[in-house]
Amino acid sequence: MKNVVIVILAIIIIVLIAGGLYWFLKIKDKKVEVPAPVPIAKTETKEKNYNIFPGVLPLEQLQNKKAKVQLVTKGFFEIEIYPDVPKTASNFITLSRDKFYEKKVFYKVIPGAKASGGSKFVDGAEGVNYQFEDEIGAKKLEKGSVAMENSGPNTNGSRFFIVLGDSHQLENKYTIFGKIISGQDVVDRIQEGDMIESIVISSL
Repeated sequence: MKNVVIVILAIIIIVLIAGGLYWFLKIKDKKVEVPAPVPIAKTETKEKNYNIFPGVLPLEQLQNKKAKVQLVTKGFFEIEIYPDVPKTASNFITLSRDKFYEKKVFYKVIPGAKASGGSKFVDGAEGVNYQFEDEIGAKKLEKGSVAMENSGPNTNGSRFFIVLGDSHQLENKYTIFGKIISGQDVVDRIQEGDMIESIVISSL
């Protein structure tokens, strides 16, 4: 009788061991299915091509307007925009609203003369692929005046400059489209390479 019990216990132990080994091997060989990663939608940011002058805005969109120019490091200044040069004012307002000037630098600064910005390139090459006519009026360039850079008569594009001093020889060559109305201290500290963070157009 004793031998029978021993045999039965041995069989039970063997069955348990065999069952446990079978379960272990089955779990080990089972492949864990990992969910496929969800594809991330690609967003392409393509810079707008500026091949055609954007056109003249309605007069009500030009009157009593100012531009707040925020620099990345030095603070901000504000420009009153003159509506009596409608092509130039419309061009500057449209480019500003399109965020064209964001991340563009002041590529050339001549102390006591002018700080030039608005180029797509750090070497000062024109930033747009169109040109439009001068609108030279009776206003005089003086400290704080904002005018269009050009490469000769009727070659305006996106570049502009701010007059830094009162003595200069730039008269009757550039379209004046605004003046600094706040933040002149910021303008006075502009250096080559200073970057524009944003330009916001609003009412005076």
